[in-house]
Parts: sequence; structure tokens; C-alpha cells
Amino acid sequence: MAISPSPSVWADWSARRIILATLVVVAVALGFWLLYQIRLVMIILFTAIIIGTALKPLTDKLSDWGVAPLIGVILIYGVLFISLAGLFILITPLLVKQLSAITASLPDYYQSFRNALTQSPNLFLQQISWRLPPDFELSSLTTSLNGPEIDPVTQLVGTTGLVFKGLFITIATFILSLYWTLDSDRTKRNLLLLIPNQYRDESRILFEEMEAKVGAYVRGQSILCLVIGGLSLVAYLIIGVPYAFALALFAGLMEAVPYVGPILGAIPALALAASVNPQQVMWVLVATLIIQQIENTFLVPHVMSQAVGVNSFVSLLALFAFGTLGGILGVLLAIPAAAIIQLLLNQFLLQRSVLEQQTEIGRSELSRLRYYVQDLIEDMRKQIRQDELVPDEDNEKMVEEDIEAIASDLDSILAQAEAPARG
Repeated sequence: MAISPSPSVWADWSARRIILATLVVVAVALGFWLLYQIRLVMIILFTAIIIGTALKPLTDKLSDWGVAPLIGVILIYGVLFISLAGLFILITPLLVKQLSAITASLPDYYQSFRNALTQSPNLFLQQISWRLPPDFELSSLTTSLNGPEIDPVTQLVGTTGLVFKGLFITIATFILSLYWTLDSDRTKRNLLLLIPNQYRDESRILFEEMEAKVGAYVRGQSILCLVIGGLSLVAYLIIGVPYAFALALFAGLMEAVPYVGPILGAIPALALAASVNPQQVMWVLVATLIIQQIENTFLVPHVMSQAVGVNSFVSLLALFAFGTLGGILGVLLAIPAAAIIQLLLNQFLLQRSVLEQQTEIGRSELSRLRYYVQDLIEDMRKQIRQDELVPDEDNEKMVEEDIEAIASDLDSILAQAEAPARG
């Protein structure tokens, strides 16, 4: 007769399980709460690592030429800092002048835009113009956004605090990125020592793949921002759009925002052209489409060929999550973070190791054939995941998926044929 545990044993076991589950849930909740509280620190650290990773190949190249690592890092960051400072000194006066002129002219541009809608033969556009306020006052808009009027002294103190906070974040990011560029190899070695011996080779390869993809993305995205900003400036100057420099700078910066960046970058130019000369709207739109075609056809295949290749769904989730946590900076960091998350998922959830396959597969001819089929399936899945962002590959993807399906069916048949042989 089987002896069943007493009710007290089951009650004690259930109580332990409940307490353990409760502690796990509380620990996870506290972990997320702590991450949310220090989100600014995490964003600064992540930004520094990304910048350091992007600049690491330059320091490695200088090391190959015989330059000491410390001297190479100081040289690269010195050139970068001087270039950014010089660019800031050169463009700030012109940018401030154009932004001030745009701010002063906004009421006139608004009136021109509203009149164009009112005089439009389209009834829908006329109804929109009737719903718009008759006058545009920037001061009232600022007051409605910021709340009640603030004392000038309080406003000065708040502005000074924001300036110092921005300087602190910039300096901290710069120092941390410099440290990562200089000492990342030793840091990675120390991290690998914490990983069990049998997983270190895979982890080392994973680190290298993360660095390669994220670094390529940052370098490629920087080039795209510069090129798109330059092309936009040339196009706006040819068309005759006012304040072309400020609009082109905005378009170049918005290029860094995934998916919606190019659209957001073109909106101010289209709105300004519509308020000055409605005929220019068509030319601005044509110029924007041409620039996007140049980007998608020539720039992206060459500049971003070694970049991340992140699944669209993962990218959108990362955009929403990081945008909620870090605002515009979080949006800029979303794609590199999504690339790292996708690599981790591919490595630890989607990819089956050879050791696991060997433990499941026997030594007969059927078993060896099944091993080769499973290896083919894994290679095809990996290739499909890596080629998701390659343009004009629909037919090839269909063929790849068909081959994967055939291989999966063959593996199933071999498994059924192998079962009696084992028995």
C-alpha cells in the first residue's frame, strides 16, 4: 500500500512555494523599480559604451600603426572634441539667427498658411481653416505649455540648473566612453571570468558580434545624418526655402530617429514652404523623395551593410520602451539596444548548440543523416534572421523558408524511422 504524505507536509510545501514565489515577484518588481529610478544613469552608461564601441576600431587601427593605446585614445577624442567644438562655434551664430527669425516670423507664416487654407477650393481644407484660431501668439502657447507665469529669478535658477545638468551628463558620458574605449578589453576579460568555462568561447564570440554590429550601426547612422543634412541643405538652397541651414540641420538630426525620422525632418520645410510660397511645397516634397531614394538605393546598402539587422517588431517594441524611459535619447538608443537583445535571444533561446544535438542523436547512419538535416535547419534559420533587412529579397526568402520547411519534414520522417531502430 502506497504511503501518501500527510496533509501537513503538503501544506508546508505549498507555504514554502508561495513564500518563494512571493519573494521572487517582489525582487523582480524592486529590480524594475530600481532600474526606473536610475534610468538616467543607465542611459548615460549605455550611451558611453555605444560611443566607445563605435570609436574602438579607430584606436585599434592606430595601435596597429604602433601608436600607444592611451595616446591613440587621447588623439581620437581630442580630434573629435575639437571638431565638435569648432562646428558648434561656427554654426551656433547662424543657427541662433535663423531660429530667432523663424520665431519672429511664425505669426506671419501662420496667417499666410491659414489664408491659403481659407481660399482653397477644397471644402475640407476650408473647414480646417475655420477651426484654427485667428491669430498665432507664441507667448500664449508657451504659457499654456509651461503653466502659470514663473518669476524671472526662479526661471533663471531653473535654466541654470538645466544647463549644469546637461554639462554634467555630457562630461560624464565623454569620460565613461573614453574609459570604455581604453579599457574595454580588460573589462570584457573580467566579465568572461564570471562565466562558466564551457560557455566562455560562445560568450566571447557574442561580445564581439555585439560590438561589431552596434559599432557599425553608430558609424553608419552618423554618416547618414551628415549626408542627409548636406543633401537637404543643397536642395533647400536651390529651391529657395528660407532658413535653409536650420531646416537642413533639423532634417539631418531627425535622420537618427528610426522609421519616422525622415518624415519628421521634412515637416518643418514643407510647412515653411507652404506659408511662403505654396508652389515650393511640391518642390520640397520632390526633393525629399529624391533624397530618400538616394538613401535607400545607394547609401544604406553600402553604409549600413555591416549594421544591426534587427527584426521590425523588436525594433518597434524597443522604440516604445526606451522612448518611454529616456525620451528622445532613449529613442536614439533603441535600435542598438534592440540589436543586443536580439543577439541574446538568438544565442540563448533560438540557437541549439552542437553539444545538445549530439546528446539527442545516436551513431547510426540514420542518426548521422538526421544530425546533418538539423544542422541545415539551424543554418537556414540563422540565415533568414540575418537577412531580414536586405531589400528586394522576397523571392529568396520564400525559397529559404521552403527549404527550411522541407528540411523540417525530412527531420520528422527520419525521427520516426530512427525510433524503431533505437528500440
